[in-house]
Formats: sequence, C-alpha cells, structure tokens
Amino acid sequence: MLTYADDYGRFNADTMIMRARLFPREYEAITEQDIIDALIDIAGNGKISFYTPTGKKGIYGAFPNWAQHERVRDSKKKCPEPDDTSINDWYLRRFISKDMKRAVLERDNMKCAVCGKYLTSCKDIERFLKLGQGLYHIDHIAPVLQGGRAAIENLRLICPECNLKRKGAFTFEAILQEINSSDFPVLPQIAASCGKLRPESNPNPIQSESKSESKIMRGAESSSTPPVAELPLNDGTVYSVSAEQCQKWAGLYPAVDVIQQLRAMTGWLDANPTKRKTRQGIERFINAWLAKDQDRGGVRYAADRGHNQIFGVPGGTAGRNKPTLGTVLE
Repeated sequence: MLTYADDYGRFNADTMIMRARLFPREYEAITEQDIIDALIDIAGNGKISFYTPTGKKGIYGAFPNWAQHERVRDSKKKCPEPDDTSINDWYLRRFISKDMKRAVLERDNMKCAVCGKYLTSCKDIERFLKLGQGLYHIDHIAPVLQGGRAAIENLRLICPECNLKRKGAFTFEAILQEINSSDFPVLPQIAASCGKLRPESNPNPIQSESKSESKIMRGAESSSTPPVAELPLNDGTVYSVSAEQCQKWAGLYPAVDVIQQLRAMTGWLDANPTKRKTRQGIERFINAWLAKDQDRGGVRYAADRGHNQIFGVPGGTAGRNKPTLGTVLE
C-alpha cells in the first residue's frame, strides 16, 4: 500500500486497478471483494481515509498521517484534490472490529448460520481469525443500507458461498453509483488530505461505539520489537524489516525462504554500496528479488500442506495458499 501511493500519500481506490497493481502474480486468487473487505478493515482502524474529487467521478484513498512519517516531495500530483469525504461513511459503516468478529465466531461455533456447514475443524479461534480470512464472512442481518449497524445482535457468521448468494459482491461501479444517489448520507468524516484534518471531521462512528483497535495498533507500532533484518540504504541509514512484513511476503511468495533471502539481500547490498536503494525504492527492490526467486522455484514445500489443510476445510483445493488480504494491506 505504501509503495502504491503517490508522493502525497494518495492512491486510486478503484479495486480493479488495485488488484492488478498490488497482486500481479496472485491476480486469479484475489477478488475485488477481497480488496474491498481489506480496505474496510484498514479504514475502520483509522489507517486510511477516502475522498471523492469534484464531480464524484472516482474514489481515492489517502494516508491521513503521511506527512508525519514520509518526506513529501514537491512533485506532480497523480491524484486529484479532495472535494468530499462523505464516502468514508460507506466504508466505516461496514467495519466490524476484531473483538466483534471473535465474539461472533465463538457464539456461532464456526458454523454458517444459513447452510449449517462447519467452516473449519480448527479449534483455535485466534489462529482462524488471523489466518482464515476468505474462509468466512461476518454478515449484517439487517443490511447497512436499511439502517443495520455493526452490533453483535445484528451480526452472524456465514460461509462465502451463502454470503454471495444473499447479496452478491460489491463492485467499484456499484459503490460509485450508491454514493452518487440522493439517499447517500453526507456526514463529516476523516479528511483525506495528508496530515491535515478538517475542523468538523469526526471519528469512525462505528468504532467509537466499540473498543477502539487503533490504540492497540499504535501501541504495537511503537513497541521495541527488534527487526528481522536491516538492509543498508544509499543515504547511510538502514531499512528495518518487521516480522509482519516477512509474514506478508511469505504469503505472496510461498516457495521462497524469505528470511534467508533477506540475509542474501543484506550481503549483496553490503558488497555493492553503489547499488544500494533509496528508502522509497527499497520495497520495490525486495519484491523484485523475492519474485525472481519464486520464479526459480525457491524452497519447494510439500504440495499438500495448503491453506485448506491447515484449517481443516473439507473438499478440493480451492483457496489453497491464497494470500491473506488483511495481513497484506495492513
């Protein structure tokens, strides 16, 4: 996501474009609905916000605190200026916190409320909650458009098949059509400009009613967890790689020993100081390196230790080794 944004922390939120740009090698495994679900989670945790330009001809996202963490260069803007931030309400009203998801999984005992099928034989709810994304959906009984909210009594666990039969998948065009309708509520939301909030902006109304996860995430970011690897940069500093990043890359490049390849990158950059990368370009370098090793075959794992077997999902190989979107986009 950080490398997808422009120099001002803004990006095109068209799910078709994001799918092609972020997951070129996993295009068939990732759906536009996966992208939308991940954006809802990230927006609900306060990490990104959305806006529409003049005329509402598209939806764009932004990192509200971009200027606090990245150097904003005076370059040509690739995304239009914000005009209306009410689009945030579409995403935030559909946000379901991790605590609520956990409560629904425990209450419904890992069983689809529609067809009655058990979604997994895994007994570890925390593990399934973290790594089983795409294998379950938390459904609003009363739809959001009819006033349904993310309250525990209005949520139920259903399988992806039943979820799509009930309401179908969201599309980027459908979202645009909805926000352009006269019935769409116009509420002040998080400003989409980098590092600046409008005076009338208000926090996530759903999140304010439940336990906020953004504080938890900020605490995790500020912890002193040692990096997994440190890659030297061309300005004399280092780029620290976290365990979460390693987990993300392991999902994107399943045949690669990510830790070992990070060590190899460190050695190569140490031996070739004139070819070291900038802070803005280092992730592109890492992904290109890992993709090349993936194409060569990498470390070949046993073919039958796929995603479905880990979670005990019965039948076939559909969804095997599918990248975890929430982990990747966060």
